[in-house]
Amino acid sequence: DISMAEKQPRIAELKGDELKQQEDWAQEKLKAHVGTCPMGPIWTRYEQVADIGQPAMVGYRCRGSSHFVSDQLLMAGKGEVYKATDKY
Repeated sequence: DISMAEKQPRIAELKGDELKQQEDWAQEKLKAHVGTCPMGPIWTRYEQVADIGQPAMVGYRCRGSSHFVSDQLLMAGKGEVYKATDKY
């Protein structure tokens, strides 16, 4: 599990079976957020480049686009999630 967590920030560099295994691991960890979003437990890969006053966002976003789990949060494994605000 530790080796998978360490690979998460580099998921964009992975290919083939290694990418599939990493994505499967990430989706399993995202199950900790099942009750987070009323739109359901579907998390999709999301990347947004940094903009003025806004950090880059690389990780997973819920189906309703209101919740986000960064690769760093996923790697930490604490079940934390960011919630959308007026600013982001």
